[in-house]
Amino acid sequence: MISKFWKLFTLVIVAGLTTYLVILNSNSTTITLKPGSPITANTGVIILLIFLAGILVASLFAFWFGFRGYLRERKLIAKDRARRALIDGMLKARGLFASGDFTRAKEEWQYLAKRDESNLVAKIEIANCEIELSNLESASRILEDLRALHPHNEEVLLLGYKIYSTLGNKTAALDNLKLLLVSHPTKQNYKLAYKLAEELGNLNGAIEFINRLQERFGLGLPETSDKEQILLKITLLENKNNKQKLKEALKNFCKRHPESIEATRLLAQTEKETGSPEEIGLTLLKLAKLTNKASDWENISSFWLEQENPEKAITSAKLWINESGPNNKATAHLNLARVYLDLNMSDLAKEQIQKVAELCLNNQEICKELCSKAALIEAIYLLRNGDRVKAIESINSVIRGKPSFFGNISYLGNNTEENGSNYNKSDMPPSPTLSTP
Repeated sequence: MISKFWKLFTLVIVAGLTTYLVILNSNSTTITLKPGSPITANTGVIILLIFLAGILVASLFAFWFGFRGYLRERKLIAKDRARRALIDGMLKARGLFASGDFTRAKEEWQYLAKRDESNLVAKIEIANCEIELSNLESASRILEDLRALHPHNEEVLLLGYKIYSTLGNKTAALDNLKLLLVSHPTKQNYKLAYKLAEELGNLNGAIEFINRLQERFGLGLPETSDKEQILLKITLLENKNNKQKLKEALKNFCKRHPESIEATRLLAQTEKETGSPEEIGLTLLKLAKLTNKASDWENISSFWLEQENPEKAITSAKLWINESGPNNKATAHLNLARVYLDLNMSDLAKEQIQKVAELCLNNQEICKELCSKAALIEAIYLLRNGDRVKAIESINSVIRGKPSFFGNISYLGNNTEENGSNYNKSDMPPSPTLSTP
């Protein structure tokens, strides 16, 4: 009711003002819109007509701009819907790819690519799906089309690297990486490049890539290790026909890279052919300290035994005991026992075996690892002391897979001659005389 009242009130006011304006300007006025066609009318009426014409023109302009704004808004809404549909489609396709459904993932990407021919991501993902489906020819065709349109795009170049690597064309894969490094010299790309160059046998090229990587980003532990390996390969290739030069080259390499285990091992092998026993022994010792492996420490003692140098064999075995940690202490003592047995020093060997037993009793894990070996060494000791029955029991226990090292260890303190053994000590060679005990 109030709304109708205000509408009526507004209408009365407008009508009143219009009447007032016409009465106030009651004189006649002549206007000419075109030559020869004058129009004579009341001045108030003319003013009202001009006012209404202005309102009409303004309304037309407002309608035009409003309509354009409406069309623009519809276009933006459509784009937003298309963007949302694209994102939803991409998420769906990526989910299918991640779950291993490459066929459906490819179909989804193809649908997205048809909706937008400029969708580079969709085309690249189609190629990735083809790779996973082992359709490498199809992936290669997609790659060629993409390279024609986007020759310097990072993803396209990486796709080329992936396809050519899968095809086994590592040279073409490396070419893609070289192009990629021009515009995107990242750490990952340098790592891919030097590893691929190494696989191709281009060791100098691999070193060049690593040096560039070092200049830009520095080298972490894996990259430093890779560089050492490649430099070592270069050293071996350059001196493979001359053992003496190879030995000197490896020595120089070990000086520059003192932590290189492989180089030290190769130097030890080379010195066995061209070096003196002293050189070989020092290199074997350095290798054992680097690796801290039981086999490398045992190799030192075995080497000096082969060289008929019992003093150094015993010294190296004792050095291992001093250098070893808790987990290797029993193994080191067992190695010294072995050396003593090889030198026919049974009493000293017995002491070491007893120490092994004590360590094993305190650590069952060590017992499991060493039991077979300890039982065999114990059997050798028993044979040396004439107790063949007990020795055979130890050997049979190893053969059965249940070594009984601790079963005989208490017997080690007994005098075998008092147990009815027919063992004759004269059957065994005498113990060597050492300058240092």
